[in-house]
Amino acid sequence: MKLRSPLPDDVEILYQQQADPAAHQMARFEPRDVITFYQHWHDITHNPEITVLVIEHDNKVIGDLVCWTEEGQRIVGYWLGQEYWGQGFASQALSLFTEQLEHPLHAYVHQANLPSQRVLEKCGFIPCGQFSVDDGIELLFRLD
Repeated sequence: MKLRSPLPDDVEILYQQQADPAAHQMARFEPRDVITFYQHWHDITHNPEITVLVIEHDNKVIGDLVCWTEEGQRIVGYWLGQEYWGQGFASQALSLFTEQLEHPLHAYVHQANLPSQRVLEKCGFIPCGQFSVDDGIELLFRLD
């Protein structure tokens, strides 16, 4: 597994991964339609204040990682294709990613998304807050 800069051809694979209904249920994240996703991808990959890397395994795009600033906090997020869940790729990729970034870092995860909470904990993030959302509680994690 390796992390690399995004290439133009990655966007279709990443769109398909984010369009997966099981992934939406897990992440409690609304899918973007194709036009909105492509515009979002263009915007984040062309913004020098946002760090985006693609996760690659056996020469296949298996997901992506992103870091942005929101209300003065550096936030990280990741998305992994469903066929790669539960194999340690998310933890390995997020750990490599966070080593390259200035800390502290934060991450949000829905209370029902136990696998992502476990990934964050494996990478050294600790819970530091929570807030209500329409469908439950969103947890805030921090990595110093």
